[in-house]
Amino acid sequence: MRITVGVDGSDSARDAVRWAAREASRRNLPLHLIHVLEVPPAYGPEPVVHLELYLDAAREDGRRVLNEAAAIARSVAGEVRVTSGVADGPAAKTLIDASAASRLLVLGSRGIGGFVGLLLGSVAAAVALHAQCPVIVLHSADATPVPMTGPILVGVDGSEASDDAVEFAFEMASQHDAPLIALHTWLDVSMAGAWTALPMSVDWEAVE
Repeated sequence: MRITVGVDGSDSARDAVRWAAREASRRNLPLHLIHVLEVPPAYGPEPVVHLELYLDAAREDGRRVLNEAAAIARSVAGEVRVTSGVADGPAAKTLIDASAASRLLVLGSRGIGGFVGLLLGSVAAAVALHAQCPVIVLHSADATPVPMTGPILVGVDGSEASDDAVEFAFEMASQHDAPLIALHTWLDVSMAGAWTALPMSVDWEAVE
C-alpha cells in the first residue's frame, strides 16, 4: 500500500505533496505522485496542432510537474520512497482506479488543468463517493500546519459508512496523538409530515 497524491503543478497540489510526504514518513509508506492528462474533446474543421504533438508536449510538461513535486516531497521527508507517473484518461476515473492500491488519496483543494474546480466539481464528488480508500482534500494556504494540531472531528450516524469514518478517525488520532471528537446531529423536524414541525408538546429532552 502507498499514499497517492494528485499533482497538477498548482500551489494547492504542492501543499498536498508536502502533507502527504510527511504522512507517508509517519506511516512508513511509499509515496506515489500521479499527474492526470485529460484531453477535452475539441471540434472543428481542422485541428490547430496535430493531437500526438500536443499529447507529447503535455506528457513532457506532466513529467516536469512530477519531478518538481518529487523534489518537494524529498525536501520534507527525504527517507520516503517516491514514485510517479503520468496517466491518460478522465481525472475522476483515473484517481479512483489509483485509490485501489492506496492507503490514502490526497488532493489539493484548488487546482489547474485536469483538477480545476476539484473542491466543488464533479471530480471531487466522484472520487469521494467511489474511491476505495480514504480521501484527503487539503485545505491550507500552505503546508505549515503539519503535523496537524487540534482535535480530529468525525460525524457519527450509526451507518456502515459512519463506522468506516470512525475507524479512520481513530487511526488518524492515534497517528497524530490528537484528541478525537465524535459528533452526532439531529433535527426537530418531521420528514414524514412534509417538513411540518413536530408539536410543541413533544418532550425534547426525551427526543435528544
